[in-house]
Amino acid sequence: MSGKYISYSTSFNTLQLATTFANEDVIAASFYNATTPVIITGATSGVQAEVIGFKAGTSTTQPTLYLKYIKTGSDFVTATFSDSENIS
Repeated sequence: MSGKYISYSTSFNTLQLATTFANEDVIAASFYNATTPVIITGATSGVQAEVIGFKAGTSTTQPTLYLKYIKTGSDFVTATFSDSENIS
């Protein structure tokens, strides 16, 4: 294989999403793209993370994103999303 690389990491963070937002179901897969990295940003903290995977929610569990944090917040100190923070 030329130009193809596979990476493996056991170091990642998780983010549990609300099951619904604005009366719409939250679909974890919509935050993930295997070929083009999806970057999410905290609305209040400014923290940024790359979504590296996801787990769909069920009737008893919330949807989950697997993350690699890539940028501290607007204050240059905060390293993770705040509890209940909106992301985009």
